[in-house]
Amino acid sequence: MVVGVSRDRPDAARAFVQKCALPYLLIADPDGDLGARLGVPSTAGFYSRRTVLVTPDGRIGAVLDDVDVRNHAAQVAAAIRAAAEK
Repeated sequence: MVVGVSRDRPDAARAFVQKCALPYLLIADPDGDLGARLGVPSTAGFYSRRTVLVTPDGRIGAVLDDVDVRNHAAQVAAAIRAAAEK
């Protein structure tokens, strides 16, 4: 399952999901409470891009910071393979 978290208000997050036809859930977190609990860095009211891979048994398998959307799919695939080997 893929879930995103945005600092946008709920109406803005919904509009973004529709505009970009996102195939995943985007949670609105305008106060930053959820992001803070997850340890996601925030600068000037915006979250840094971070990917957290959770294993089927609920453990954190990998945390990918400084996400570069151009090669992120390959990074995620490599992290999944590495987590599976553990």
